[in-house]
Amino acid sequence: MKANITSCLAALGLGAMLLATASCGNKQKPQEKAPDVPDSTRHAVLLDRTDSTLHVRLLSDSTEHTYTFLAARRDKALHGPLTTGDTLALVEAPGHKDLRSVVNVTSLAGFWLFDGQDGNGMRLLSDGAAENVGTANVGLRSWRMKNGQLLITYLPADGSHLQEQTDTSELRVLNDSTLTLTLRGHAYTCHRHSGLITAP
Repeated sequence: MKANITSCLAALGLGAMLLATASCGNKQKPQEKAPDVPDSTRHAVLLDRTDSTLHVRLLSDSTEHTYTFLAARRDKALHGPLTTGDTLALVEAPGHKDLRSVVNVTSLAGFWLFDGQDGNGMRLLSDGAAENVGTANVGLRSWRMKNGQLLITYLPADGSHLQEQTDTSELRVLNDSTLTLTLRGHAYTCHRHSGLITAP
């Protein structure tokens, strides 16, 4: 993402997340693009669990596997409820069957409103599409998990970019009502909403 995108996109709340370190009219030195890390995420349906293990069916080939999730719990990389039948995004620790990241993507999908943003928010749809809620200067396109992080793809509505942009954030809290994520060192909190947004 080019460094001169304006912070005017902050009207959405997600715009503030995407552009927390940018400012109107200020140019920053171009940064070298980091090498792309291969995605080791495996999506699976949770079949059963114990206090330390998950028994799952992989969506890629329908095979069943049992993993421990001690590393994910220790490193606070266990996000969302472990509900039978839900789809999880799993990242294995190299070389063994312990998971270093577990994210309940069924729980992550939904209608989220940003704290203090007057009804602005986003819908993360179960098919990976994303939509704006409320007033926005950025058009959300899609979302996905990659190596335990949430990637959101968007297109600025002001025409400053003709190609879709993607930002990466770290999940901090995911439960039935709250989503907290961190982008560029700043934490942002959303609350799950059900029903329609009504005008005040």
